Amino acid sequence: MNTPWPTLSLKKKPTTESPETTPETPAQPTATAVDSTPPGSTIENTQSPPQNGGTPPAKVLSKHALRRKRKKARLRDQWYFRLREGDLCHLAPVLVTDLPLMIGAQTELERRLERYLAEQNPDVLPQVKKIVIACLEHHTHQEVYLQACARQEKRHDLDGQAVEAMDKKGLRYSQRMLKKMARESQATEP
Repeated sequence: MNTPWPTLSLKKKPTTESPETTPETPAQPTATAVDSTPPGSTIENTQSPPQNGGTPPAKVLSKHALRRKRKKARLRDQWYFRLREGDLCHLAPVLVTDLPLMIGAQTELERRLERYLAEQNPDVLPQVKKIVIACLEHHTHQEVYLQACARQEKRHDLDGQAVEAMDKKGLRYSQRMLKKMARESQATEP
């Protein structure tokens, strides 16, 4: 079956004995690539380096990575509102206040949400961990939350009770993220 377009071939070129090639120094194999684009079409390089100090091109995601990202955003959008201001706000009142969360808040919130959904909506139980991760990731990456962490406020449990002091690692992380957000907002301003 003949195709109108050439196909890509990675066959090695046959090597010929040359005066430089001796048994001690074998010839380096070379590969040839045949252009397999249809005639008359052009190929654009989307990963070209930035010109004149411009911003580098955005990272190109695969189709599957984009689907995963959208699915995670849907989970977050649906459940975060319910946990923060909706019918599930009684499970984690601290989410309304933007106070720093204690270490281990994820497992505690998973436990509470599982207990609640077992009665109300048991078909969602397999997704509880993904829901909690998406919601807490969204919550802890907001500027207001990071500012509270940078002020060295104490960490709080899900009921809003102060339980432990902010550690240096969390403090440095929040300061670094706030600086990054400030740089990004300055870069997007005209």
